[in-house]
Amino acid sequence: MMKKSVLSIAILLIAILVHAQDDEKPKPKYSIKMYNLLLQDKENLASTTRTIQGYPYILTRTQRVNFFHPTIAIQWKRKNIQEIELSFLDISKERTTTIVIYDSTQKMYTTAIEKAITTNIMLRYEYIFSFLKNKKAKLQPMLGIGVSPYYERIRMRHNSSSMFNETRTETGMLYFVIPRLQWSINSRFFADLNIPFPVTNMKFKIQRIDDPSLPISMQRYSIMEFNAFPNYYSVRVGAGIRL
Repeated sequence: MMKKSVLSIAILLIAILVHAQDDEKPKPKYSIKMYNLLLQDKENLASTTRTIQGYPYILTRTQRVNFFHPTIAIQWKRKNIQEIELSFLDISKERTTTIVIYDSTQKMYTTAIEKAITTNIMLRYEYIFSFLKNKKAKLQPMLGIGVSPYYERIRMRHNSSSMFNETRTETGMLYFVIPRLQWSINSRFFADLNIPFPVTNMKFKIQRIDDPSLPISMQRYSIMEFNAFPNYYSVRVGAGIRL
């Protein structure tokens, strides 16, 4: 009798715990979102080039502005909102041919052929906090904490003996603070505006040049960089549907 009572109490406690866990962890509600990513990116590259006068210091500044870049994201909600976005995906191959044409004979000579294969991917994970207790409010201010791992690899191949094959690889992690406004159009459709502010960028670069005149140890160059408040600014304007 005692054993049956203990067994009954144990079964009852397990049932209560399972029910409590179900209450604490409700089933997630999913949404699909489409963004247009407006992006501005600045990059400074320093290098040296040998000349008759010596080795001058060369600084190259690159500024990119992207006005139209569609992305897709999946959002789900338990207690707070979480989101995963495919920010970039680019796998491409480029061929550049340099041709010399002589005016007198109109003969054409191919002096160089360069092939470049690029792989570029970036994801974003974001944990979003809502400030309003009224979940039925049409306009909801929110704050997200995001992280974006990325990978970029460029392989350049040359047929000219004066140019050497080169491979550049960069992996890193961008961290963001993301204020956002979400407007519920109805029970299923909503609009989203958010401005990610970059906080840090941690990246690891590897560059390899197949120059036979250099020792093998000098053909590979790697560096770890940590940048606070990097020059990477973006605005996301999107729309979503609740499933």
